[in-house]
Amino acid sequence: MQTQIDALITRADVTWTDIGGLAETKRAIQLAFGIAVAQKLDGLRLDSIQNVLLYGPPGTGKTLLARAVAGEIKAAFFTAKPSDLMSKWVGESEQNIARLFDEARRHERAIIFPDEVLGRRTI
Repeated sequence: MQTQIDALITRADVTWTDIGGLAETKRAIQLAFGIAVAQKLDGLRLDSIQNVLLYGPPGTGKTLLARAVAGEIKAAFFTAKPSDLMSKWVGESEQNIARLFDEARRHERAIIFPDEVLGRRTI
């Protein structure tokens, strides 16, 4: 099963310059993650953002933005679709999710991007 989790790791080679538009969104994300990875001075307490939720309809750039963050901060990038983690066996889905987070913790920096969690809806 570990090889299944290993298959979720990709190298993010996207940078901010690869993304056209979305200037306001990119700036907000850069600020949030810039504070999170900034070197803090002794005695200075900075509350940093460690989690960001990107949401919106398909095709709006959520995956590209997440890849750019990972590329810029040199983080391991895990793209996890529900189909990658779910199992018909009782307890195995939970074990897969635990393995994913365990593997992410082994990296200095990691981004777990749960893709297509809600699936596609049609109206």
